[in-house]
Amino acid sequence: MMQPVTTTDHVSANYRYIAAYNEVNARIGQRQHALSLYITLVVGLIAALVASKRVEEPNTLFIGWLVYGFSIASV
Repeated sequence: MMQPVTTTDHVSANYRYIAAYNEVNARIGQRQHALSLYITLVVGLIAALVASKRVEEPNTLFIGWLVYGFSIASV
């Protein structure tokens, strides 16, 4: 008598959990990278705002061009 051959693949549950864990870590890494990029852009724009302060005219700041930078960074 011949035994029937089954061709179903069984994946261990351990490998499924490892794959899900790796996917979650990859997504967290992408979010952290996007957040650090946003923070870097905003801090750079704030530094440019501080650096653009003129000594001759202490009450005026040239922020017209920085407004576009903040809106682009927020997008």
